[in-house]
Amino acid sequence: RFLSRSAQIAIREVAKSGGVFSVFGERTRGSASLPVCYNMRKEFAAVDEMSSTQRIGIFGGSFNPIHLGHVGVAERAAADYGLSKVLVVPAHVSPFKTVGPAPLDDDFRWKLVRLACEGHPLLEPCDIELRRGGVSYTIDTVRAIRDANPGAELFFIVGEDSVAGLPCWRSYDELAKMCRFVSFPRTRESSTEIRRRMENGESLEGLVDPRVAEALALRRAEATGGRGNRPPRP
Repeated sequence: RFLSRSAQIAIREVAKSGGVFSVFGERTRGSASLPVCYNMRKEFAAVDEMSSTQRIGIFGGSFNPIHLGHVGVAERAAADYGLSKVLVVPAHVSPFKTVGPAPLDDDFRWKLVRLACEGHPLLEPCDIELRRGGVSYTIDTVRAIRDANPGAELFFIVGEDSVAGLPCWRSYDELAKMCRFVSFPRTRESSTEIRRRMENGESLEGLVDPRVAEALALRRAEATGGRGNRPPRP
């Protein structure tokens, strides 16, 4: 729009009180400048309608455990795409990780996700896949979130390394119509490395939220009965 943000706000307040504005300006088309006239009551009704539409990010993963890289990606997505919130969705069983090391149990991963999201107002833990059980297919999750939030724009956050494989996801064509995929580079933090450090009693500083580090330290201490290496330092 050709008006500054401050001008829009000022005129909106008057328009809401019953005033009607026609604001004249110019819009460029090619090399020609065309006069335009805006009825501001109509214009701001459209703006308000757009601003009332929720833009919801969906960030899924094993989060085994959740680390600072995950939190950073979710917050960057919220900022870059003007999201109302980002749902952080730990998988019950990732379709890409049905073999290999067993994840931390559901209840504990859920606890860590909630701890990691504290203090981040736009991040909202969501246990939909944990409650549903079974293999956590994205299509089922997006359908459920869409049905619970009619009219919302959905943005599914993926790592850049997953983009090439998206067409192989279950019901991809339907999924692509329901949400927009946004990708971010893989972070330097690694859940595998964090688990290794945890098992060896090494520091997790700079890798996970201090509250997550404390919970992991307590879990290790409980598992070892206080024997062996010291619990990882926050």
